[in-house]
Amino acid sequence: MNKLSYRLLPSIFFLCGVVVGSPFAEATSQNGLGFELGVGYSQLSISDSLQNAKYTGVSAQGNLLFPLLASGAFSMDLDLSYRYNAAENNASNETLSEWAHFNSFGSGVRLNYSFLFVGFDYLFAKGKHLRAGSSNQIFEYDFNPIQWHAGLALPLSPVTSIVIGYSQMLSTEFSVQNSSFSVNEQVYWLRLQIDFGVSFFNLLNPGESFKTTRDSFFVR
Repeated sequence: MNKLSYRLLPSIFFLCGVVVGSPFAEATSQNGLGFELGVGYSQLSISDSLQNAKYTGVSAQGNLLFPLLASGAFSMDLDLSYRYNAAENNASNETLSEWAHFNSFGSGVRLNYSFLFVGFDYLFAKGKHLRAGSSNQIFEYDFNPIQWHAGLALPLSPVTSIVIGYSQMLSTEFSVQNSSFSVNEQVYWLRLQIDFGVSFFNLLNPGESFKTTRDSFFVR
C-alpha cells in the first residue's frame, strides 16, 4: 500500500461513521437504473524487460448501472462504462516528454452490500503514446485488461450519492512494433451517482422486474 493509501485511511473510517449515522442507512445505495459520472487520480505503470515507466494523470468515467438482483441490503448490478485517461511520464523533462492516453469501454458486475460495493470489469481499451522532444513518435495499440474496483456510496438524498472508490487494472500485456510491454494501473475515484428509480430485471423475483415502469402506466 503506497503513502497516498495510508493518508486516505482516516478519511475512509470517518466516512464509514457518517454512513452508519445517515438517515438513509437502511437502504441500499442503488435501487433502480442508475448513472455515475466522476473523475479520478490515476497512477499508471508500463514496463518491459529493461525498464519500468511511471505515469500520473487524470481519468474521467461514466457508468450505467442496471439492477439485476436485490435481496435486503444486498444487490447486484450490471455495469457498463466508458473511461478516458490522460497521464504524463514522471520522467518527462525539457528535452523529452511523453504522454499516455487511453479510451476504454467496459462491462462487468458490481456487488453491493448497503453502501459498500466491489466489482469486476472486462475492458476493451485503446492506448496512444505521444513522445516529443529530441525525437517525436506516436504509438497506438489495443489491449483487453480486467480490473477490480471497490468503494463506498454516501447518500446525499434518496436518489443521489457521492461515491468514493478505488480501481486496479490487473497486469496486462500488449505489443508495439514487435516489442512486448506490461501495463497496470490504479485510480482513486470521486463520482456522483444518480438513481433514476426505474426498476430493471430482478433475478430473484422476476415478478418485480420493471415494476416501477409497469406501475407508471396505471392512473392512480
